[in-house]
Amino acid sequence: MVKKVKGKVIGIDGSNRMVDVARKVLKEYKNVELYVGGAQYLPFKNATFDITTCNLLFMWVQDPQKVINEMARVTKPGGKVLASLEPDYGGKIHWPENPKVDPLFSGEAIRKKKGDPHIGRKLRALFTQAGLETKIGIGNSRIWTCQEDKKYYLHARDFYIRVLRDAGLNDEEIDKWEYEYLKSLDDGIQLNFFPQFYAIGTKPKS
Repeated sequence: MVKKVKGKVIGIDGSNRMVDVARKVLKEYKNVELYVGGAQYLPFKNATFDITTCNLLFMWVQDPQKVINEMARVTKPGGKVLASLEPDYGGKIHWPENPKVDPLFSGEAIRKKKGDPHIGRKLRALFTQAGLETKIGIGNSRIWTCQEDKKYYLHARDFYIRVLRDAGLNDEEIDKWEYEYLKSLDDGIQLNFFPQFYAIGTKPKS
């Protein structure tokens, strides 16, 4: 955003560490300000921003309606409110299936961390109830090839293994699952689809 817009970009995050990282990454840019704060109480006046946006946020907040109401509050009349990359694990499709492992990656692991694995389907209601004229879409309509899936898995392997261990699977069970999963990719039969939604809301001018 900082690279693509001429105006000022304000960033906010609840983590001091992440804001420090952002400051280092963006140190050469003059049109950005970064703050530590919470999404449920945005420290800005009404009608401050032309666009207010978040990415992969609503799945993790305790009161998503309060957050979207705050985003709408700080947006100017006629401005846009955007939420992107909000998943819905209830729409996840995976083949060949594994009855023991698949549920973990279809929302159970998210729910254990107090997240909402079905937040994607709720975006329209959240935005509409905030008084926004709302458009909903799916940001990822293309299904990856087996080669792309394998590359991503190998990149994120530590995360997958950690989830399985946290769920109580032993090393033998994990090795068996991984062998079967990688074989299905090498055989070219694996299919994964994971819907990630976006919502664009326009704040009425009157």
